[in-house]
Amino acid sequence: TYRGLLPFSEPETQAVKNFVDSHDFQIALNYHSYSNLLIYPLGYTYDNPVPQDDLDIFIEYGEQMVQYNGYALGTGPDLLYPVNGEACDWMYGVHGIFAYTPEVGNSTDGFWPSTSRIIPLAEENLHPNKFVAWAVGARYEVDFSIQEGPYSQGNTYSTNLSIFNSGLGNSNGSITVSIESTNNYLYFETTSVEVGNLDSRSQIN
Repeated sequence: TYRGLLPFSEPETQAVKNFVDSHDFQIALNYHSYSNLLIYPLGYTYDNPVPQDDLDIFIEYGEQMVQYNGYALGTGPDLLYPVNGEACDWMYGVHGIFAYTPEVGNSTDGFWPSTSRIIPLAEENLHPNKFVAWAVGARYEVDFSIQEGPYSQGNTYSTNLSIFNSGLGNSNGSITVSIESTNNYLYFETTSVEVGNLDSRSQIN
């Protein structure tokens, strides 16, 4: 409940500020307890002023992170109450970091879960940690479909291929997509597609 005399007046918050200022973080998870929540900025107002493009990413990534642990996703005011001076708000507002607050544990766990709960709580947050490690770089979502049948032997049908780089990083060089059939009755005339470079959050069809 102590806010300090002014922003970053305390050595603990100053240490965090210096650490973040000296790095180029794209995503951050600021772990708290408790309530089984995943909170994203901004936390000081019900009328969230985050630009729609960034808000879409916050929600897209958040939904990916909570798909297995079932945590509720939303802003502080949506899920709990308005706050100000919050770390994720500062990280996003000043540095553009996609910062989240996982509130780990249920009401029975409280602020200090029992020793027997350490491993289960760590396990339910393993996927979110892996996801942000993937999402900070290039992360490809491939959609490949074949023209709807029925099919006749000897005929040719069209295919559609799209690749979306949902990550925050550009591709690490040129991308090549290999196309193979696991069916002896199906043959692809095109066995590979040179996509080239794919920037962050961009799609090619």
